[in-house]
Amino acid sequence: TWVYSTMGTAAAAAASVYETIKGFVVVFCVSVGTAGGILLGIELGAGRREEAERMSRQILCTAVLISAIVTPVMLVCINPLLLLYGEMSAQALHDLKGMLIALAICFVIKSFCFNLINGILRAGGDTKAAATIDVGCLWGIAVPLVFLTGFVFKWNIVYVFPFTFFEEAVVLLLAYRRYRKGYWLKKLEA
Repeated sequence: TWVYSTMGTAAAAAASVYETIKGFVVVFCVSVGTAGGILLGIELGAGRREEAERMSRQILCTAVLISAIVTPVMLVCINPLLLLYGEMSAQALHDLKGMLIALAICFVIKSFCFNLINGILRAGGDTKAAATIDVGCLWGIAVPLVFLTGFVFKWNIVYVFPFTFFEEAVVLLLAYRRYRKGYWLKKLEA
């Protein structure tokens, strides 16, 4: 947010509105991931590893299915949504539209990450790895890349912004690798 605010009023306005809209997407993803995590935790708590493995695959398939439904809906809603912000400058609206298109297209990555981190790894008790992946990629990849491209190179926000999804792609790869190794498949004790 700080880097975006140094790019001018249009970029700052677009980023501010984007963060509000992204909040709804994040709440949706976290809710689905948490619901899956609760169901998975029940199976792990009961010691049913095979059922937990099957359920984890269902959780990930559900994330892909939800993305296949939500992405087109988001893309269709962008122009009507922009009408709500008609008082913004043309440049701010242009920047916001680019950011929202990127969010819609990358929704599958975001959804998959939340389901892997919140719904599976944390539910399975692999919280240290989940936190390390999540926080490490944010501060080790996203923040430096956005700072470098936006503050140092002074690129337009439309070009800087996608680097936040690069971080999520790395989270996805690391979390999926952790998931495949099965470290999260533990019997949970109260």
